[in-house]
Amino acid sequence: MVWLFFLLFATGPWPGTGAMAQESSAEVGSRDRIDYIGTSPAFSPEALGGATYFGKDAERVPPGGTVVPELSVKEVFTDNLFLTASDEAQDFVTELTPRINIYGNGRRATVRVNYALQGLLYADNDDENTHFHQLFSSGVCELVRQLIFIDGDATITQQNRTDTGSGVFTNFGPGIFLGGVGDNISVTGERTTVTTYRLSPYLVHRLGDWADAELRFEYDDVSQSDEDEPVGDSRGTTDSTSQSYSAKIESGSRFNELPWSATFERREIDYEDADSTTFQELLGTVGFVYSRELSLVGSLGYEDNSFRSAEDAGSGIIWDVGVR
Repeated sequence: MVWLFFLLFATGPWPGTGAMAQESSAEVGSRDRIDYIGTSPAFSPEALGGATYFGKDAERVPPGGTVVPELSVKEVFTDNLFLTASDEAQDFVTELTPRINIYGNGRRATVRVNYALQGLLYADNDDENTHFHQLFSSGVCELVRQLIFIDGDATITQQNRTDTGSGVFTNFGPGIFLGGVGDNISVTGERTTVTTYRLSPYLVHRLGDWADAELRFEYDDVSQSDEDEPVGDSRGTTDSTSQSYSAKIESGSRFNELPWSATFERREIDYEDADSTTFQELLGTVGFVYSRELSLVGSLGYEDNSFRSAEDAGSGIIWDVGVR
């Protein structure tokens, strides 16, 4: 539903397949790794990761967007399928992965969706045959011209819940936002599918050349499948939801030599099986630009935190002085 909302705002032609679909398999392979997932407040294709998110393809998306289907087939040999210390099991694994990439650029919205269904077929252990859903997507929409926006993203990845082969496993490459490297080939019995989504409406306003202001609300949800009970010293993902509220004002061009900013943020994180976390901060920053090569900056604020930790995070005054 989230991405349908964004797509309705993205105007322009939507061909069934684009020029990118005609690439050779060698070219298609260059899109397998995604290095960053996320969006920034700005309303632009670059705000969705740009060339970093979808590589060279992001620069070639036509106005209106395109849909690019893909199919990859790989044969993998492993000499320790179950990651055991002894009695290693060897096997050949066929990886069959259809993908669909949707790129939408409209006057009011921009959308990126990359979905894959990874199928794994084991030659000698066919009872382990399985499949995984994998998704990376993000979008931003301008609701009121140059005033009210909403952005968001959603992901589906795989993650191990113990130290054995721990990490986030996806068919697009290592999961950067949760850390770790690997793939879904090995059979550990401790893998879980992690689903995340984020929605963030915000208001931006420019006060001439005096200042730029932003008000933002953000909702995040992280959940994991319950396919297996945690094994051993499990340290995997904990289901959680969070809400954050922020206000920010930054100096405009009138203060190029004396830039300043003031921010307030409060984030509340509720865990399903752990104590809640609260983070709150008020911070003011002032700088002095002496030259292009040298500037001074100082900040002063107050924080009030309650972390998921044995130690009391406490509250108090925070400050910083530096040279850039």
